Amino acid sequence: MTRSNHPFSKLGGQFEKYGLIGAFIILLLVFNAAAPGRFLTWSNVSAVLGSQAVLVVLTLSLVITLATDMYDLSAASAEC
Repeated sequence: MTRSNHPFSKLGGQFEKYGLIGAFIILLLVFNAAAPGRFLTWSNVSAVLGSQAVLVVLTLSLVITLATDMYDLSAASAEC
């Protein structure tokens, strides 16, 4: 049976597409179960987001550049 005819081939494609988000949600639930009332609180979330604000802005600018396919890593582009 080839990969495309496998019954779980569509499920595998969905897992590749949404697996990281699912793993993140599972980690949130595990940490919330390990420290109930302390992990998923507004004060904790705002402290984490506040301390990582610069990194979030830089990451979003990189994601936008990569998503629009407007980057050139060749050495010739730096010579102009």
